Amino acid sequence: TARRLAQAPIPPLTPESAACVRSLPHVLGSTVGQRRWDRLCRVIPVVTPEEMGAIDRAAPEPVDVLIGRAGAAVARAARRMLGGTYGRRVVVIAGKGNNGNDGRDAARRLQRAGVRVLVFEAKDAPTSVPDCDLVIDAAYGTGFRGSYDAPTVADGTPVLAVDIPSGVDGLTGEVGGRALQA
Repeated sequence: TARRLAQAPIPPLTPESAACVRSLPHVLGSTVGQRRWDRLCRVIPVVTPEEMGAIDRAAPEPVDVLIGRAGAAVARAARRMLGGTYGRRVVVIAGKGNNGNDGRDAARRLQRAGVRVLVFEAKDAPTSVPDCDLVIDAAYGTGFRGSYDAPTVADGTPVLAVDIPSGVDGLTGEVGGRALQA
């Protein structure tokens, strides 16, 4: 039954399918549910920061479970961007909220895979990031308001943003300060 659920044909995502976002917390309860979610929502519809907060609050799982899932997803994306782990160096800029916790979780996973990882707290980050193969921007998420000046990164260094580049307003898309190009 689980295999049939994961392999069932799924129609293309339509505007009406956007309601699947409301079912996200209930669908992600298993690996099969995760695969089904990925197939249902090939492109995740955009929600406002307030709507995303409501989705997070409605999740039946504890916050640490959600952070673990997000951290695992960020670590997988980082490994793909790096093309492997051997000899790779990653800098994580982590804020005080759940976005920062997602970044810290990803950092632990990458370290276990052999990546050399430096984690900087967003408020104490240097003005320039040390040489590395990838920067993970986990300073602030979609709910951030105000101004943030991200550290500078060497030209050509890829940046992986958790949720949204830090300093970008999740509702308007305007940049308050200097955001990293992700």
